[in-house]
Amino acid sequence: MLAFKPGKILKTKIKFDPENRAVLPVFVYAPKNATDTTRRVFVSAGIHGNEINGLFCLRLIKRKLDINKLNCILYLLPIVNSPAYLRGNRGAGVDSKDLNRNFMRFRKDSKTTFINYLANAIITEIVKPCDFGIDLHDSGDRDIFALHARAHIGKSGICQRGCTLNLAKASGLEFILKRIGFRGSLSLSAWRYLQKRVLTIEIGGGRRFWPEYIKLAQEAVFNILMAEGVYQGRPKLPDKQYIIKKNKLHWLTSLQDGILSLKVSPGQKVVRDEAVGEIYDPISGVSFFVKSDRCGFIFGVRRKTLIKAGQGIVCILSPQRCWPHKGEKFDQKVEIIFNN
Repeated sequence: MLAFKPGKILKTKIKFDPENRAVLPVFVYAPKNATDTTRRVFVSAGIHGNEINGLFCLRLIKRKLDINKLNCILYLLPIVNSPAYLRGNRGAGVDSKDLNRNFMRFRKDSKTTFINYLANAIITEIVKPCDFGIDLHDSGDRDIFALHARAHIGKSGICQRGCTLNLAKASGLEFILKRIGFRGSLSLSAWRYLQKRVLTIEIGGGRRFWPEYIKLAQEAVFNILMAEGVYQGRPKLPDKQYIIKKNKLHWLTSLQDGILSLKVSPGQKVVRDEAVGEIYDPISGVSFFVKSDRCGFIFGVRRKTLIKAGQGIVCILSPQRCWPHKGEKFDQKVEIIFNN
């Protein structure tokens, strides 16, 4: 396990690559009464090199963190995948593999590549000794979603050991996306092979800053630490939280090719028949407005402005009826948690 000094902050570097192409920086925070049996927790950012919001969120966490309020040894990983960050891409940079699809390769039967060395270091030096972890992400170059926690569950849909649904609820984030997860991801591999809880928090994306999301994600991390009893204080929960199944997301699609001009942003409320975007075809000179077919929240938006017919434009979460009249569309499988 990583060394610590009670009442101190240590900055260390894990050397994992025989060719010294990168190191893994870790800040180790230990309270004054820390011992070898003290609970350990980690917060990480920068698994993907094109995701910037998690990096800034962790920076804010470092600034706010009071070591005197800690009841655990806390590992902060400010940037997990520095080669990918330096190249500005999602993959590892050195061998172009997606680190967050290769954490199952920490096992001894895996080949010794850069991505395997890095995955092995994170699993053995960080995840294994920790009670739970929080992994910060954003959408990178892909479609942009509202700030949310991703709770990973079993195929049965039932929370068993390793399920992160309770951590997601404790975050206080308004939206919680419940799904099985991707094979080889950090959260799923930690659960499957080590029975460790690792919660994913998605903070905007699209290669741009989301200052409000970053601040709310910072608060979510502290909420989780307080709810788990490893940081002094009382978590703040919203009046409502929405738990969504991934297969219940509803996308409005385009009826023609063209250039998309969005009229809404993630997290915004919309009503039925409200214009959420305009699509212009420069060849025919025709443009039309795309209108919402239901009321609810904008959960996701298309990042690219060049649209093909049939592609999704906005993702709408509609947890309840907005009008009492017959025929109103809404998502009956979205669970609402009332905290007050």
